[in-house]
Amino acid sequence: MNPNDIWRLALERIQVNITAQTFGTWFAQTRLSELANGVAKISCKNTFIVQTLEGRYYNLVQNILQDITQEKLNLVFMSMPDMVVTTRHNQQEQPILITEQDTNTNIAEQIEQARLRGNLNPKYTFANY
Repeated sequence: MNPNDIWRLALERIQVNITAQTFGTWFAQTRLSELANGVAKISCKNTFIVQTLEGRYYNLVQNILQDITQEKLNLVFMSMPDMVVTTRHNQQEQPILITEQDTNTNIAEQIEQARLRGNLNPKYTFANY
């Protein structure tokens, strides 16, 4: 069984144990990126999700993965820049791969757009403080 199939089964079991809102917040944008040598590496969208999963759900995830794989596993939660995010388009879910390059090349543009939306006075900056 490949990591995607294992993680899909794990997510189904996790979903039974927590609320839909909790699942959507903490698990919906995760994936099992690697399973080897007794270590399951779980990719998360950001470090906040990593910290929450490690602190609150480590045992739940570990027990479910060990039950599925029938092997003792240690978990490693990682914040990964390349995540597949599911979006809705024309009432159908479509995966979109967000790569590290996308975030690096668009960061300046995103900052500029946020600055324009904020209607902030450009002369009020930390450099001028």
